[in-house]
Amino acid sequence: MLLPILLLACLAYLGFAIHATLKNRKRPQKEGAIHPGVKFFFGGGIPVAVTATMTYLFLIVGGATTVQFNAGSSSRMNVWSTWVDLWPLFLLLTAATGLGTLVWTIASAVKKESRVALPAAIASLLLSILAFFTVASYFPSA
Repeated sequence: MLLPILLLACLAYLGFAIHATLKNRKRPQKEGAIHPGVKFFFGGGIPVAVTATMTYLFLIVGGATTVQFNAGSSSRMNVWSTWVDLWPLFLLLTAATGLGTLVWTIASAVKKESRVALPAAIASLLLSILAFFTVASYFPSA
């Protein structure tokens, strides 16, 4: 049940990222400042990629996390095998992204000149946490 919620959260995140990037485009950028779009990409890129992969595997192809539910279909068995290979990597990546965005959120809250990025940092942190728990709940079982 978490995957559809994560998918909606990713779509909302992408909409928020586009809106914030277009809004900040009119502001003058400081020399050497990081573009807001780059911050959104690094903050939410991994959760969005994980969500896209999981959406394809489980919602489009129709695979299941338990091997017995995939028995009888070679394509669904391939989905399960792929998920068994990807699950530890996705869990590690979403945890690392969550830790990185937590540091970014704290730094944005503490430093006065970085407070402009605080909404993006909080959105990235929430998306990373949701992605981590979604991947964890889709534990592959035999």
